[in-house]
Amino acid sequence: MLRRRIFFLRILKRIFEPFYTKKKMGRSGSGLGMPIVWHAVKDMGGFIDLKSEVGRGTVISLYLPEKEPPSREEPSTDRETLSGRGEKVLIVEDMEDQRILAEKALIKLGYQVTSVDDGARALEHLQREAPDLLLLDLMLGNGMRGDQLYREILKTYPNQKALVVTGYADHARIEEILRLGASGCLAKPYTIEQLARAVHQALYG
Repeated sequence: MLRRRIFFLRILKRIFEPFYTKKKMGRSGSGLGMPIVWHAVKDMGGFIDLKSEVGRGTVISLYLPEKEPPSREEPSTDRETLSGRGEKVLIVEDMEDQRILAEKALIKLGYQVTSVDDGARALEHLQREAPDLLLLDLMLGNGMRGDQLYREILKTYPNQKALVVTGYADHARIEEILRLGASGCLAKPYTIEQLARAVHQALYG
């Protein structure tokens, strides 16, 4: 019983780590759900209280600061500033949940979005139409990596803008793709506001 309790506590300490999951990867979970929640709550100035007991269950409580609702007469300046104006964004992301999250967020912000899950499909899309911005996962799992794909794209489109997204601290590859011309690197897990700011910065500097 003690050994089981120790094992349980070790799992509990890691639930907010990106990509940590006890489920089978690619089938039922990516390990990003709780980290995304944690970042969102932290960005709003709140905190999370978690209580869990073996055999009894888990209670997760979110505490957020009380704030005045925004005035309807004064729309958010940030939202206006960060909204797209129909710019075309191509998302290259092999993790389905992350791809869908980014796609929905950018469409809501006013961008025209196409998403693919590997480098080959990205190259096929570029043969038909070059986007205003690539949202490019650095560690693509299907074929070529993000930095290899960007290098290939630059042969045909030397001014192609790109924003790198990654959940791994691979500094050498990040530095290389930035040297190639990518405008910045967005760390996973990210909030919608962080995504909006990074995309706007990549497009307009």
